Amino acid sequence: LAASARSPAPANHILAQRPHGAECLSNPCGTAPGLKARLGQTWLIALPGVPLEMQAMFSKHVVPLLQKPAAPAMLTATLRTFGLGEARLAAELGALMARDRNPKLGLTVAAGVVSICVRSQSPDLALAQAALDDTLAEIRRRLGTCVYGTGQTTLAEAVGQLLSARGRTLVTAESCTAGLLGSLLTEMPGASAYYLGGWVVYANALKTSLLGVPEALLEREGAVSQAVALRLASGALERSRADYALALTGIAGPQGGTAAKPRGTVWIALASRQAGAIQTTAQHCLFPGARGLVRQRAAQTALNLLRLHLLAGP
Repeated sequence: LAASARSPAPANHILAQRPHGAECLSNPCGTAPGLKARLGQTWLIALPGVPLEMQAMFSKHVVPLLQKPAAPAMLTATLRTFGLGEARLAAELGALMARDRNPKLGLTVAAGVVSICVRSQSPDLALAQAALDDTLAEIRRRLGTCVYGTGQTTLAEAVGQLLSARGRTLVTAESCTAGLLGSLLTEMPGASAYYLGGWVVYANALKTSLLGVPEALLEREGAVSQAVALRLASGALERSRADYALALTGIAGPQGGTAAKPRGTVWIALASRQAGAIQTTAQHCLFPGARGLVRQRAAQTALNLLRLHLLAGP
């Protein structure tokens, strides 16, 4: 109005009023200004109703506010564990599992392997990475040797890496798993550097003829027993040049279980060469689930038995 040498009318005074804290928006096509105010995280915009004026002001003042903000940095990582069930593992992680925590943790389970998925989010990439690294380190501190790898690493891969790093070799003797352990070990290229081969001795007659398990021992203890598992492992090691032997014998089901040896009973034995002699150890397991799951868990547990032995050794 001043530019056109006109005096303001009473209505013009009303147009000039604005709420406390609001900002006036210039109108390039008219006299009525717009208003902009902040309410929490929300912009409140008031524009004149004249289409020509509103469109021009919308382009000038509102569109810039609608530009999509930069997406926050989001980083993920996975740790693979074996040896603790999901509930026990969650208890060990404690407050790290809080739903409102950042980074956020999630658990998935498959054949005894519990994977810990960690997601870190921050407006700043460096802060997201630092928070992720700190959380991964704390998980490893709390779980120790239960953590065997990252990403999609399998137990067989982890064992293969340990054997290769130490220049050691392995043979297997399998009854209830019928070659599954050997199959897992040879899924990775280059497995021949550390896995020499194995025996599948499903029938008792082959346990005796191929690996030297005495018939009397089989009759007295039964094929699914600590004594037979130990003889399978030592027999495999004696008949090879390997440094370690893993042996499995069990009842995968659904038939064959008894009150003394229910379905899912598995004995796993490890034989190793130490100071010129063969040392053996065995582990008793009772796995729930269907036949396939029992066999898978047995093979995974055998791998973990060797993994822990390698970590504890020189």
